[in-house]
Amino acid sequence: MSTAQTWNDILPSEECTRGKNPIRAYVENVLSKAKPNLQKKKITFTLGDPAVYPEFQVEHSVADIISQDVEKSLQLQEPEGPLASRQYVANIYSTDQWKLKADDVFLTMGGSSSLWLLLNVLTNPGDNILVPSPGFPLIFAMAENRNVNLVSYELQSGEDGYIDLEDLEAKLQTSNAKFLLVNNPSNPLGTVWSEEHIRDILALARKYQVPIVADEMYELLVFGSCQPICIGKLSPSQPIFVISGLSKACFVPGWRCGWIVCYGKQEIISEVKKGLKKLCQFYRHPNAVAALKVPEVFEMGKKFGKERMLLVERKAKLIKEKLRGVQGITLYNTKGALYLSIFLDFSKFKNIENSQQFALKLFEEENINVLPGSLFYKDNMIRLVILCSDDDIDDFATRFKEFCERLLIVENNNA
Repeated sequence: MSTAQTWNDILPSEECTRGKNPIRAYVENVLSKAKPNLQKKKITFTLGDPAVYPEFQVEHSVADIISQDVEKSLQLQEPEGPLASRQYVANIYSTDQWKLKADDVFLTMGGSSSLWLLLNVLTNPGDNILVPSPGFPLIFAMAENRNVNLVSYELQSGEDGYIDLEDLEAKLQTSNAKFLLVNNPSNPLGTVWSEEHIRDILALARKYQVPIVADEMYELLVFGSCQPICIGKLSPSQPIFVISGLSKACFVPGWRCGWIVCYGKQEIISEVKKGLKKLCQFYRHPNAVAALKVPEVFEMGKKFGKERMLLVERKAKLIKEKLRGVQGITLYNTKGALYLSIFLDFSKFKNIENSQQFALKLFEEENINVLPGSLFYKDNMIRLVILCSDDDIDDFATRFKEFCERLLIVENNNA
């Protein structure tokens, strides 16, 4: 009897069928089937790519930097990224205490690739990691793909979006987590933590000897009243792996260039660095054209980024002002990133039990597209990307208020 396989045996591996990007799945499988009100202009608050918005497109001078010395990018680069660019990153993340070197830095194909590399180096299938709720959903897909278990810790419901430290400590005590993932500035909340709060987080992770993976892709994207604070720079000795890059900080996500910066005593992190180097030797390389120009692009990004964030801050204030007094909602105190979250009190609304119902009904009745909080593992909110035009914000505010008013449960004061 023949044991040869047939064409019907050619199937995708179990690994690649595990895990899905929640946002992509929602857009492709749910939103695509919805029927918006085409009599009203479509307003989209879901696109997190600043390059598609006219007010946030990069200066020609930034693109010109990339066009210089393109010939050099034709050559293969070091697996960890060009040496000069890694040394530049090491220098800007160094402090009096932390004198980082180029071999403490790994250039990657963007922030998502950095997270993927660290997940693969720091965990084995069956391990636990600690993640924020709400949080950016890609880690959920990655962890499911790798058979890694997620233990979520809560962010406080107050306007600052700080970690609930009591909840975090309880999870640190019991989870046996391989690392603690933190995200500051926050996607989806747009909140920015104080130095005092960051030091409190460091103290807890140090107490339970859990490494920190810090997603700081939005580190430069803070409002004028805030100062970006890198958690690694505040670490007294413990291992911290900081993720950042050109993609968001310089408004060029399509260039796919990020990095991992490794803090900690070398006797503790040396094996992790060896693991990262091995993985970098066969995948997740950065775009060579952008990687070679990291110093020039990042420096220019720091300059025009401040101007762009003044625009974002003004738009955030405009939305808050225009939605003031709307019943059934609460707006977070956005201080950075490109997002604003609106929290929903379902007890105030008729026939709305979750964020997806709210988002789909808003799309179908008002042709306004937002992402439900369930995609970020917090079902009582929606997330807005606040980069659209002021005219669209005005139109959105009017229609959103009318929408909420139609949904409100009218209280019977005579009861």
